[in-house]
Amino acid sequence: MNLREKYNRMKDTKGKIKIAQERGYTLLEEMGEKLGQAFLNNKRLRNALKSRNDSILAHGLIPISSDDYKKLAEEVTKLAFVFLPALEKLKTEAEFAHLKLR
Repeated sequence: MNLREKYNRMKDTKGKIKIAQERGYTLLEEMGEKLGQAFLNNKRLRNALKSRNDSILAHGLIPISSDDYKKLAEEVTKLAFVFLPALEKLKTEAEFAHLKLR
């Protein structure tokens, strides 16, 4: 079965295919996209995302700890730099200007 056939089986009654995050990265990996493979192979990122998903920031009721937030931010940033090496420059360009008032 090819990918089109596999995912066409997931259509809802309106003909839409709804793909959750994990399956989305699996699809990317199946399509040969490096991002899918990088995500699926990054256990630290996936564990940090589980903490986030269980928290009040997403689907759960548990506050996320500072350590869990820092782990998630670190892993997302590392992954982003792999696919967007100019990220640091873009972050700097996107910062608000700092004005000194007298």
